Amino acid sequence: HHHHHHHHHHHNRHPRTSTHTHDTHTSQTIPDPVEESVVPCDDTTGDFDDAPSVVTLSCAARDTGIAIVANLVELADSNIYNCDVAFDEKGFFLAKYRKMNLWGESNMDAPTECTLSTFTALTSTVEGGVTFGLITCADLIYEFPTVDLISSGVVHFVVPVAWDDSMAQMQVMGWAQGFSLAHGVNVVVSNHRTATESGSGAWSSGSTQSYVFAPSNRGDAKVMLAELPLAPAASATTGATAASA
Repeated sequence: HHHHHHHHHHHNRHPRTSTHTHDTHTSQTIPDPVEESVVPCDDTTGDFDDAPSVVTLSCAARDTGIAIVANLVELADSNIYNCDVAFDEKGFFLAKYRKMNLWGESNMDAPTECTLSTFTALTSTVEGGVTFGLITCADLIYEFPTVDLISSGVVHFVVPVAWDDSMAQMQVMGWAQGFSLAHGVNVVVSNHRTATESGSGAWSSGSTQSYVFAPSNRGDAKVMLAELPLAPAASATTGATAASA
């Protein structure tokens, strides 16, 4: 039996604004992904003119052959959302997820529709591809949408966070590791790195595959690599077997 592993690079870009203002340098108008799938890098329709980061990320995914998840600030009508975007390794724009469980964030709006967000990527290396669930930061400690995604069979989670280290019992790495252990899933977390924020890594059913914790404003953050199993070990707490598509 051959064990297949996949690499997943994950970048977090989450500009901060102190007030609920429309700063054109940080918020972008991001079209919805469509069924037929679009590669924004190649788009000539002008649909992505107000979403330059989506175009840049699409080109980066395609040029490197790496699926990418990033966190952006989205402007939609008069609302501002904390928004994840996902691209497969060919640069197709596959998913957009607006964070539901806001943590403070008085400058952000909560979406009125509660939808589960997943995307399937890595079809070029894994038959049928790999399906990932998208959640953001504080979603990790709430039931919805996280547990609903698990109930639907998702076992791979990508989680951009901006999680500070001020509360000893609320470190993001402990939550991520515990979440992966309790549910028998893979979790990839990418945190901000500042003097007061750090803690990124990859966990599989409670096992740490990669992590970094180094609060600093030096700006010398590195890209982390981790190997994760396509079928995470079943949860020890429930004895449940991970659902497979």
